[in-house]
Amino acid sequence: MTIRDYRPGTPMSRSAAYVAIPSSSCVDGTWTPTNASTVTGIVYVPCAVNLTKAGRYDATIAAEGLITVTARGITVGPGSAQRGAVALVGGAPGTSVTLVGADTTVLGQVVGSAAVRATGARTAMSCGAVGSSIYIGGADSSATLGTWCVPG
Repeated sequence: MTIRDYRPGTPMSRSAAYVAIPSSSCVDGTWTPTNASTVTGIVYVPCAVNLTKAGRYDATIAAEGLITVTARGITVGPGSAQRGAVALVGGAPGTSVTLVGADTTVLGQVVGSAAVRATGARTAMSCGAVGSSIYIGGADSSATLGTWCVPG
């Protein structure tokens, strides 16, 4: 999976759970959701994403730009309800996904077109990460692969 797979007009975009965020919702090139609980399904974002509100983002978030998770106590991804699910897909060059908030839980694979960085303390990536480089530097952080992570 890459960001191309999530763009409007692709088979993924025909899913009933698909939501394309309008570019007008991007402020200074970044979309920042106001509430975690309103972000559900498969969410395509035509710019960067900044998750700043603690809570559960029950979604696959695919962004053309950098995805940054900054708040403490964020859980993102569809989890074991969807075998083999992807949680975050970042399309930015350089660094595609950055997890800097403490106590972040990612329920699904993290996919970056470039680097994936996890520097927040106690970051848990339940289905690992794919990118040109992976850096996990937060204290007590982990990237594991549960059996539900593999498509059935």
